[in-house]
Amino acid sequence: MGPHSTDEVPEAKEDIRSLSSSHRHTTNLPYMHKVGVPPKQNLFKEFKTTVKETFFADDPLRSFKDQSKSRKFILGIQAIFPILEWGRSYNLTKFRGDLIAGLTIASLCIPQDIGYAKLASLEPQYGLYSSFVPPLIYAFMGSSRDIAIGPVAVVSLLLGSLLRAEIDPTENPAEYLRLAFTATFFAGITQATLGFFRLGFLIDFLSHAAIVGFMGGAAITIALQQLKGFLGIKNFTKETDIISVMRSVWGSVHHGWNWQTIVIGATFLGFLLFAKYIGKKNKKFFWVPAIAPLISVILSTFFVYITRADKKGVQIVKHIDKGINPSSASQIYFSGVYLLKGFKIGVVAGLIALTEAVAIGRTFASMKDYQLDGNKEMVALGAMNIVGSMTSCYVATGSFSRSAVNYMAGCRTAVSNIVMSCVVFLTLEFITPLFKYTPNAILASIIISAVIGLIDYDAAILIWKIDKFDFVACMGAFFGVVFKSVEIGLLIAVAISFAKILLQVTRPRTAILGKLPRTTVYRNIQQYPEATKIPGLLIVRIDSAIYFSNSNYVKERILRWLTDEEEHLKEANLPRVQFLIVEMSPVTDIDTSGIHALEELYRSLLKRDVKLVLANPGQVVIDKLHASKFADDIGEDKIFLTVGDAVEAVAIGRTFASMKDYQPDGNKEMVALGEMNIVAINYMVFLTLEFITPLFKYTPNAILDSIIISGVIGLIDYEAAILIWKIDKFDFVACMGAFFGVVFSSVEIGLLIAAKDQDICYLEILLQFTMPRTAILGRLPRTTVYRNIQQYPEATKIPGLLIVRVDSAIYFSNSIYVKERILRWLTDEEEQLKEANLPRVQFLIVEMSPVTDIDTSGIHALEELHRSFLKRDVKLRDYLIESSHVVVHLVLANPGQVVIDKLHAS
Repeated sequence: MGPHSTDEVPEAKEDIRSLSSSHRHTTNLPYMHKVGVPPKQNLFKEFKTTVKETFFADDPLRSFKDQSKSRKFILGIQAIFPILEWGRSYNLTKFRGDLIAGLTIASLCIPQDIGYAKLASLEPQYGLYSSFVPPLIYAFMGSSRDIAIGPVAVVSLLLGSLLRAEIDPTENPAEYLRLAFTATFFAGITQATLGFFRLGFLIDFLSHAAIVGFMGGAAITIALQQLKGFLGIKNFTKETDIISVMRSVWGSVHHGWNWQTIVIGATFLGFLLFAKYIGKKNKKFFWVPAIAPLISVILSTFFVYITRADKKGVQIVKHIDKGINPSSASQIYFSGVYLLKGFKIGVVAGLIALTEAVAIGRTFASMKDYQLDGNKEMVALGAMNIVGSMTSCYVATGSFSRSAVNYMAGCRTAVSNIVMSCVVFLTLEFITPLFKYTPNAILASIIISAVIGLIDYDAAILIWKIDKFDFVACMGAFFGVVFKSVEIGLLIAVAISFAKILLQVTRPRTAILGKLPRTTVYRNIQQYPEATKIPGLLIVRIDSAIYFSNSNYVKERILRWLTDEEEHLKEANLPRVQFLIVEMSPVTDIDTSGIHALEELYRSLLKRDVKLVLANPGQVVIDKLHASKFADDIGEDKIFLTVGDAVEAVAIGRTFASMKDYQPDGNKEMVALGEMNIVAINYMVFLTLEFITPLFKYTPNAILDSIIISGVIGLIDYEAAILIWKIDKFDFVACMGAFFGVVFSSVEIGLLIAAKDQDICYLEILLQFTMPRTAILGRLPRTTVYRNIQQYPEATKIPGLLIVRVDSAIYFSNSIYVKERILRWLTDEEEQLKEANLPRVQFLIVEMSPVTDIDTSGIHALEELHRSFLKRDVKLRDYLIESSHVVVHLVLANPGQVVIDKLHAS
């Protein structure tokens, strides 16, 4: 890959020339920079760095540095209550925008809240309560300027279905209401806990595709539930799946439908959809769809009142309690059988509410170019739901429809939530009796018109174009919700999302690299058919970290590449492969199983008389290779900075393939060994039982014990444990957990802990996909190679440029983290440049050679990053820098095969 590699391949020579590090500076060869080995960190410092990057990556205490105690106290209060910070610069101009926005969203929320409460099988006033207290709490503690707080359709449906599974609201309304408050309390506890302990990254495991499918399915389910009120059906199924609902609807067609109700519902549904069409067609009329629901409620209520349509079978709201929220703290279950049920329901509802609110907040923050602290948001949302549970509210969160109206109405701060809350207060105090004759059909129409917008056809089509696996997750969530239940759809969405990550880790992509014409660049020959292989060399790239879950697959896949290549060469009567070069730039990490796989690969290649060469191992990988002594085994002169260096350094010679070398099939080997052992054991047992058993009569038990002890002593592998400690601390925890489980408890407990430790190892993999490493790159002296400045302290930054490398595929689980981490790199760099009075950053280059895949969430993150940089006057270059040199053009350079395909599709 190095630009200092020659275009022509060296001719084959009789002897294989092996270059040590001392040979690299000879006058016969260009300068080759040695692979950097990072300085050793002590255990505490390594642990501290890991914890900081995992839980405090945004450096939340940055503003507290070098401040007085009084100033730190003020900053601490402002961190808890952001209103005290931005409130100091509040003025009448901002209030005017907030007042208009608050009145607009209030006109939308009042009729929606009444309908959403019925969706959760609660009395209408509880929906209004939930738009009074929670928005006030959020306005003081939240950091989003645009989000509008209150009940939402999806959470109301989810909460209602989970509560009804435990208690029938018609038979036990008091217990049902208490369980709703208990679930709301634990939803708030869950949200606040995740934020306080900075575990917000957990909600990122619900992918964008899964959310699109889940929301679409929930929208259809909610709309189907509204057919009860829309058609005037009195006896309606309690199930939410489409089959049960349609059976209930068509089963009552002759005796349960009310034509007056249908006329009212259809008329106003048409009016609401027309109002939405006007607002979408012309952004200046955003207020039309916002006030249309309230107008519909007023007109339909007046119509029913003057015609007394309620006497003709039109179902109405009837009574709504007047007055503000009564206290409900004494009604929360803190003991008894419903405590655990309320906790379970609250955790599920809280996570879904949190996912929706944070996604909405981030969307509008990106549009207005300000940073949203996800952990602070979680604490604020949790606090408002905890207080809400004690003031007769059910789970509230950010509403996308109301937040969009709030944004378009010109809101400036969270004061718009306070204005909305004040309007709801006046409604509760004075206006609720006027809703007595409001027909249920109009509430059904309002909810149907609201949830239609949750069905995002364009997003589903785009997901299909970008990533078929994402589309499977999307459709799995959609059909799970529609045909079964909200919980099943959610479970399917999460399961498929996790399966995608584990599949990527278990079966990573590998590729054969060839040299591009008239360059010294080596690329995937499938993506670049014009790339040519080098005679006598096989260059393989591994597109993943090498863990226990894929180490054996990677080894066997490489050997299979080699076998296939040798067969092709033999058929074409060409020189055999003598050097296998493994391009390791996408290998961002490796564990003990991965190193063992490399050792086995090395031994197998020795039998074939093929030399193993490693190119471009990263900081973490080279450190572990040295700790395991594998670097010493293959030789320092077989580890190179780039593929170009490796190709230059090896001279191709002719050797003969070993006649004894073969690649065993693992599955066939196990079957053959099993059959052989069974036959041998049966034969020996037969001989012993027939002839030898009398001779054992006087054998002392002590000698048997001694034989067993001497046999099992060899099972204690101290050296392996020490090596595991040196290579990977996570693996060592798994090792010691299983060891102490057997020693201090039992074999069964040890096996159980070993299984759990396997889960810990998978957790490590998921953590890598959640918070991948990123690095700042600099230019190595006397080369055009750009490498991690931490691994290569001699590397220098380029003035006006910031080069960042992302060491992972970009998926739903890490897309937000990657975007925010890059923005944080940029902020840190600009602060340092400002202090040093140096030119600011004008170009940010993203080095994406380790980015082996990207999904829809990752592409959305890049789009948000692009918009953010445009507003910063920083041009985002999606330069996917070739691992040995920078291409400075306004074009995409060297995206991987999968990545470039998806970037074009999007």
